[in-house]
Order: sequence, then structure tokens, then C-alpha cells
Amino acid sequence: MKKALELLKIIGTSVIVGVSILWLSKSDNYSCTALDAFSSESSFGLMIKAFKLLVIGVGIWILGLIGFFVIRRKRRLNIYLFFTVITALSLSPIISLAINRTPEKNRQLKEIVCSKSEDDGMQLNFKELTKEEYDFVNSETNWLPQIPKNSKSINIDYYRDDFLGDFHLTIELELPNNEKIDSLNFPKWFQSNGKYYYEDYQN
Repeated sequence: MKKALELLKIIGTSVIVGVSILWLSKSDNYSCTALDAFSSESSFGLMIKAFKLLVIGVGIWILGLIGFFVIRRKRRLNIYLFFTVITALSLSPIISLAINRTPEKNRQLKEIVCSKSEDDGMQLNFKELTKEEYDFVNSETNWLPQIPKNSKSINIDYYRDDFLGDFHLTIELELPNNEKIDSLNFPKWFQSNGKYYYEDYQN
């Protein structure tokens, strides 16, 4: 009974401290998965990073648990204080990320862009973007092609397989007053039914 009560104290303390730290470290940055796909790090890369942090955290906590039972044989320890410290240490990578998080910029523009997006996990699209919104999607990686300054009604359709690295990208846009695109500055664009298209892929 004593062992069970002690284990309950250990788990309870760790859970309460862990939840509290995660709540205090949570980001209020607004985002959406479609926009995250054009961030500087792929969703697969973010998943690997999260898994590494989880493994490190669990490893630190287990070592702390073992250390608790070893040290306790020689001296008395306060369970609550000990596991508050151990849980905080195990979550220290997450705390570090929260402290070093880049402040959010252009929140309003981000919300507008996300409202024009859809993402089912592999296929995503943005519909009816303005030039400013398109540049915002492309601002972090600058991976998307440059487009004319007076572009409007910009649509992005993007299929990606983060594990294999395959992708298929199609961009559609219009120019006002039947203007023609500069084929020297934008050589990969072709015209069809009054709209301009760009396509890129990797299989």
C-alpha cells in the first residue's frame, strides 16, 4: 500500500507539473497546416524534432526516477520537490523553444491567408490570393516562383509527400486588362484561357 501511494505521488506530481509547464509554454501564434507546409522546415522534419524532444524528456525522467530510488536508500527525499525538478528538467527543451520563439508578425495577414487555404494532409491549396498574400506564403523559404507585381486571383495547388520528397506544384494567376506576361523574366509560365500557369514537380 505504501509503495502504491508513493507511486501515485510520483505520477501525480509529474503530471501536474508537466501539464502546467506545457500550458505556460504553449504558443499563441496563429497558423494553419497549409501555411506550415511552406515554412523553413517540413512537417516531417518537425515531427522528427518533436519525437527527439519526447525521447530526451522521457529519458531524463526515467533517469530521475532511477536516481530517486538509489538516493533514497541513503537519505530522505521530498517526492514533490524532487519530481517537480525532474519533470521541469525533462521538459527543458520545450521550455527553451518557448523562450527563444520568434515573435509572431503579420497576424492579421496570416489569418486571411489561412482562411483561403485547405489541406487534407497531402494536397493543399490556396485560392484567390493577392500578390501581397502570395509573397507572405513565400516569405520564409522563397521557394515559390516570383510572379508579376500586378498579379491577381492567384491559386496554388500543391501535392507533397514529405516522406518520399515527391511533390507537384501548380500556380494559376491572372493579369489585369489582358496584359501579357514578360516571357524573359517569367520563362516557365504558359497561357491558357486568359490565365497564366506555372507547373513544377518531382517524382
